[in-house]
Amino acid sequence: MKIRKMIIVMAIILIPQFGAAEFYKYVDKNGKTCFTDNLAEVPKNQRPKVKRYIEADDHLTPEQKAAKRLIKDEADAIEEKKNETAASGDVQYNADELNTERAAQDAEYAGLMNEQKVLVAKSSSLKTPEDTDEHNKIIDALNKRIAEYEVRRKALLEKINAYNASVK
Repeated sequence: MKIRKMIIVMAIILIPQFGAAEFYKYVDKNGKTCFTDNLAEVPKNQRPKVKRYIEADDHLTPEQKAAKRLIKDEADAIEEKKNETAASGDVQYNADELNTERAAQDAEYAGLMNEQKVLVAKSSSLKTPEDTDEHNKIIDALNKRIAEYEVRRKALLEKINAYNASVK
Protein backbone atom coordinates (compact mmCIF):
# COMPACT_ATOMS: atom_id res chain seq x y z
CA MET A 1 0.00 0.00 0.00
CA LYS A 2 2.82 2.43 0.86
CA ILE A 3 4.57 1.63 -2.41
CA ARG A 4 1.38 2.33 -4.35
CA LYS A 5 0.98 5.72 -2.69
CA MET A 6 4.62 6.52 -3.34
CA ILE A 7 4.22 5.62 -7.02
CA ILE A 8 1.17 7.87 -7.32
CA VAL A 9 2.99 10.79 -5.70
CA MET A 10 6.00 10.28 -7.95
CA ALA A 11 3.74 10.07 -10.98
CA ILE A 12 2.21 13.42 -10.09
CA ILE A 13 5.63 14.98 -9.69
CA LEU A 14 7.47 13.32 -12.55
CA ILE A 15 5.02 12.32 -15.27
CA PRO A 16 4.26 15.07 -17.79
CA GLN A 17 0.65 16.12 -17.93
CA PHE A 18 -1.86 17.16 -20.54
CA GLY A 19 -1.91 20.63 -22.04
CA ALA A 20 -4.11 23.15 -20.32
CA ALA A 21 -5.86 26.05 -21.95
CA GLU A 22 -3.57 28.96 -22.43
CA PHE A 23 -3.83 32.58 -23.36
CA TYR A 24 -1.38 35.08 -24.76
CA LYS A 25 -0.43 38.66 -23.97
CA TYR A 26 0.81 41.04 -26.65
CA VAL A 27 0.82 44.74 -27.60
CA ASP A 28 -1.24 45.78 -30.62
CA LYS A 29 -0.28 48.41 -33.24
CA ASN A 30 -1.81 51.19 -31.09
CA GLY A 31 0.32 50.24 -28.08
CA LYS A 32 -2.61 48.66 -26.24
CA THR A 33 -1.97 45.49 -24.21
CA CYS A 34 -4.20 42.67 -25.45
CA PHE A 35 -5.01 39.15 -24.32
CA THR A 36 -6.25 36.31 -26.49
CA ASP A 37 -6.59 32.55 -26.40
CA ASN A 38 -5.89 32.30 -30.14
CA LEU A 39 -2.23 32.56 -31.16
CA ALA A 40 -3.32 33.38 -34.72
CA GLU A 41 -4.64 36.73 -33.46
CA VAL A 42 -1.17 37.75 -32.27
CA PRO A 43 0.72 39.73 -34.93
CA LYS A 44 3.27 37.49 -36.67
CA ASN A 45 6.22 39.72 -35.73
CA GLN A 46 5.32 39.37 -32.01
CA ARG A 47 4.67 35.62 -31.90
CA PRO A 48 8.26 34.61 -31.07
CA LYS A 49 8.28 36.86 -27.99
CA VAL A 50 4.61 36.64 -26.99
CA LYS A 51 3.97 35.85 -23.31
CA ARG A 52 2.04 32.62 -22.67
CA TYR A 53 -0.15 32.13 -19.63
CA ILE A 54 -1.86 28.98 -18.42
CA GLU A 55 -5.03 28.96 -16.36
CA ALA A 56 -4.48 26.62 -13.41
CA ASP A 57 -8.07 25.36 -13.19
CA ASP A 58 -8.82 24.76 -16.86
CA HIS A 59 -8.41 21.02 -16.49
CA LEU A 60 -11.21 20.84 -13.92
CA THR A 61 -14.72 19.78 -14.80
CA PRO A 62 -17.55 22.28 -14.14
CA GLU A 63 -18.54 20.21 -11.08
CA GLN A 64 -14.96 20.36 -9.73
CA LYS A 65 -14.83 24.12 -10.33
CA ALA A 66 -18.15 24.56 -8.47
CA ALA A 67 -16.89 22.42 -5.59
CA LYS A 68 -13.68 24.45 -5.44
CA ARG A 69 -15.68 27.73 -5.33
CA LEU A 70 -17.89 26.29 -2.57
CA ILE A 71 -14.83 25.29 -0.55
CA LYS A 72 -13.33 28.76 -1.00
CA ASP A 73 -16.59 30.43 0.03
CA GLU A 74 -16.81 28.24 3.15
CA ALA A 75 -13.17 28.93 4.00
CA ASP A 76 -13.75 32.68 3.53
CA ALA A 77 -16.79 32.55 5.82
CA ILE A 78 -14.80 30.67 8.47
CA GLU A 79 -11.94 33.16 8.18
CA GLU A 80 -14.35 36.09 8.51
CA LYS A 81 -15.95 34.56 11.60
CA LYS A 82 -12.49 33.90 13.05
CA ASN A 83 -11.48 37.53 12.44
CA GLU A 84 -14.66 38.74 14.15
CA THR A 85 -13.92 36.48 17.12
CA ALA A 86 -10.33 37.70 17.33
CA ALA A 87 -11.45 41.34 17.11
CA SER A 88 -13.83 40.83 20.01
CA GLY A 89 -11.02 39.40 22.13
CA ASP A 90 -12.76 36.04 22.52
CA VAL A 91 -10.31 33.42 21.30
CA GLN A 92 -12.40 30.45 22.39
CA TYR A 93 -13.54 28.10 19.68
CA ASN A 94 -16.74 26.17 19.77
CA ALA A 95 -17.27 22.65 18.50
CA ASP A 96 -19.61 23.74 15.69
CA GLU A 97 -17.05 26.16 14.22
CA LEU A 98 -14.33 23.54 14.42
CA ASN A 99 -16.55 20.89 12.84
CA THR A 100 -17.52 23.25 10.02
CA GLU A 101 -13.91 24.15 9.38
CA ARG A 102 -12.95 20.46 9.47
CA ALA A 103 -15.69 19.60 6.97
CA ALA A 104 -14.49 22.37 4.64
CA GLN A 105 -10.94 21.06 4.88
CA ASP A 106 -12.11 17.49 4.24
CA ALA A 107 -13.93 18.67 1.11
CA GLU A 108 -10.86 20.63 0.01
CA TYR A 109 -8.68 17.55 0.52
CA ALA A 110 -11.07 15.45 -1.56
CA GLY A 111 -10.92 18.05 -4.32
CA LEU A 112 -7.12 18.12 -4.26
CA MET A 113 -6.95 14.33 -4.45
CA ASN A 114 -9.47 14.33 -7.31
CA GLU A 115 -7.35 16.86 -9.21
CA GLN A 116 -4.32 14.69 -8.58
CA LYS A 117 -6.16 11.67 -9.99
CA VAL A 118 -7.18 13.64 -13.09
CA LEU A 119 -3.59 14.77 -13.66
CA VAL A 120 -2.29 11.21 -13.43
CA ALA A 121 -4.99 9.90 -15.77
CA LYS A 122 -4.38 12.54 -18.42
CA SER A 123 -0.59 12.50 -18.21
CA SER A 124 -0.31 9.66 -20.71
CA SER A 125 -1.72 11.85 -23.50
CA LEU A 126 1.28 14.21 -23.66
CA LYS A 127 2.91 14.51 -27.03
CA THR A 128 5.07 17.65 -27.13
CA PRO A 129 7.61 19.46 -24.94
CA GLU A 130 5.09 22.30 -24.63
CA ASP A 131 2.60 19.87 -23.13
CA THR A 132 5.30 18.77 -20.69
CA ASP A 133 6.03 22.37 -19.70
CA GLU A 134 2.34 23.09 -19.14
CA HIS A 135 2.03 19.86 -17.18
CA ASN A 136 4.89 20.83 -14.91
CA LYS A 137 3.36 24.27 -14.25
CA ILE A 138 0.01 22.74 -13.32
CA ILE A 139 1.69 20.18 -11.05
CA ASP A 140 3.71 22.95 -9.39
CA ALA A 141 0.50 24.89 -8.76
CA LEU A 142 -1.21 21.79 -7.34
CA ASN A 143 1.77 21.01 -5.12
CA LYS A 144 1.72 24.60 -3.84
CA ARG A 145 -1.99 24.32 -3.02
CA ILE A 146 -1.37 21.00 -1.27
CA ALA A 147 1.38 22.60 0.83
CA GLU A 148 -0.92 25.51 1.73
CA TYR A 149 -3.63 23.02 2.66
CA GLU A 150 -1.19 21.19 4.95
CA VAL A 151 -0.39 24.45 6.78
CA ARG A 152 -4.11 25.12 7.32
CA ARG A 153 -4.70 21.51 8.38
CA LYS A 154 -1.97 21.69 11.01
CA ALA A 155 -3.37 24.99 12.31
CA LEU A 156 -6.83 23.44 12.59
CA LEU A 157 -5.42 20.43 14.46
CA GLU A 158 -3.81 22.84 16.93
CA LYS A 159 -7.17 24.57 17.43
CA ILE A 160 -8.91 21.23 17.91
CA ASN A 161 -6.30 20.13 20.45
CA ALA A 162 -6.64 23.45 22.30
CA TYR A 163 -10.43 23.09 22.32
CA ASN A 164 -10.24 19.49 23.55
CA ALA A 165 -7.85 20.55 26.33
CA SER A 166 -10.20 23.36 27.38
CA VAL A 167 -13.25 21.11 27.70
CA LYS A 168 -11.53 18.43 29.78
